[in-house]
This record gives sequence, C-alpha cells and structure tokens, in this order.
Amino acid sequence: MRLLARFTALSLGSAPSEQGARAALVEKYKPYLHKVNDFMLYMYTDLPQFSELMQELQEHGLDSKCFYDKQWSKKEVDDAEFLILGAINECEDPVRSEFDTHFKNHCKKCKAHLEQTSDIKIRRKYVGKWDFYSAYEIRNIVSPRVKEILEREDVPGVAFRPVYTLKVEDPIGWQLIVEHILPPTHPDSNLRYSVNCPVCGLKSYVYSKTDPVAYGPEIRKLALDGFNRSHELFGGVVYPDPITIVPQRIRQLFKEHKIKGAGFAPIVIKE
Repeated sequence: MRLLARFTALSLGSAPSEQGARAALVEKYKPYLHKVNDFMLYMYTDLPQFSELMQELQEHGLDSKCFYDKQWSKKEVDDAEFLILGAINECEDPVRSEFDTHFKNHCKKCKAHLEQTSDIKIRRKYVGKWDFYSAYEIRNIVSPRVKEILEREDVPGVAFRPVYTLKVEDPIGWQLIVEHILPPTHPDSNLRYSVNCPVCGLKSYVYSKTDPVAYGPEIRKLALDGFNRSHELFGGVVYPDPITIVPQRIRQLFKEHKIKGAGFAPIVIKE
C-alpha cells in the first residue's frame, strides 16, 4: 500500500508573494509530484522529497491541508484474503431528505439513525445505472441481476430487502442485509471516532488517515465464505452502519460476472 498525499487549497491568496512561493515549490518538486493542478499538489509519502515539501510549506507559511489516499497495487488486491466491499457510486439525493424517512432517530443528542423502518426509495434516474451502488451513506444496493447471481451461487451471509422508486410498484433493486458479525478490528487499524455520544454511548468510526483496516488471524476461522459485517459502526453522524467484508472469492465472482460499481480494499491480517 502506498499513501498519496493531497495538499489542498495551496495558497489561494492573490498576493504576488504567495503565488510566487507556490510557483517556486511546484517547479522545484515537479519531477517528484504525481499530479498538480490549480489547487492541489499530489505526492507519494514514501518519497524522501515528501518530508522536504512538508517542511517548506511550513517555512513559507502557505495555507494548506494534507489528506491521504490509500492506493493498493493490483498484486496486493489479488493476494488479499479478505477485502472491504463498498460502492463506488452513491445515490446522493434520496427521494425525501428528512432524516427519519426510512430510519428511526436513535438518540436526540447524537441524532444517529440506526433502525430501518421502511424499504428504501431512490430516484428513478438511478434505476439501471449501476449493478452495485449505495444510498443513505453505506447502505449497499444491487441490481436484480446481481441478486440472481448471489442466490444462484448460494453465497452465505446475505439477505435482500426491496428498493423502490415512488412510481414503480415492483422492486427496482435490492438492499444487501448482512447479519454475520465479525470480532472487533485489530488495534493497529487506528480507527478514529466520527461519533462518541456521551448520552447513548453510541460509537461510530472512520478509517485511519494512514493505516489500513486490520484483523487478527482469527478472522480466517470466524468469517463466512460470503458476506460479513464489521463489529464496529462506520460512517457519518446521521446513518452509521457496519462495513461489509468478503473473502477473495466474492471479488472473483464479481469479476467473473462483470459486476460494475463495486470497490474492494484489502484487509490486513496481523499474525
């Protein structure tokens, strides 16, 4: 795994001194930059020039924030025993915007919505667009074709809940319901809180900026050869949900049937 650093909002000021400092940095580090545009510089953190660039940004007083993207090689993804399964595409504008349309408010303090009270409805424009996508943050939805494939292959650990639009009575997709719970992640995952409610005790997490999600070797015995869900909740404040974890054979099944829209990120096993 490599980390690609994104320096955002780098010197947006109009002062000639700021623009000149930025131009000088770009010119100096151009051979080592992965990409550059008007507002961002991209550089891999394993290059020795990365720490030099960080220091120069501070010395010049340039206003910048650094974010990290985890990038896996094809070999790392191919060799992974287990992977996080997530959607590349999301239905960003659900049919109704009220938080409690499909989910019950769990707590007045943190306002997390956990219990699903009705079948999800999405806008008609998304119907048939993807094989695999998400709504309400990380609720994964599949097309009827994918549902048929998973049922035909007798993949364990997953059930299906219908997804509708307002004007279509028959289901246009199926929400994946994963119930088999894995043990907690390994401490080296270094998860960060997105919710830590002092009233109801709810905890939800986001991934570490720099560390991959990790499990102990017991995952090999405890995980189903199909769909599994994390012990922890992930995601934003409103709709936290477990992440879905699958063995390599599910990724290969998706590749075999050319299922579009699914992304896979390796899980690290700590021996």
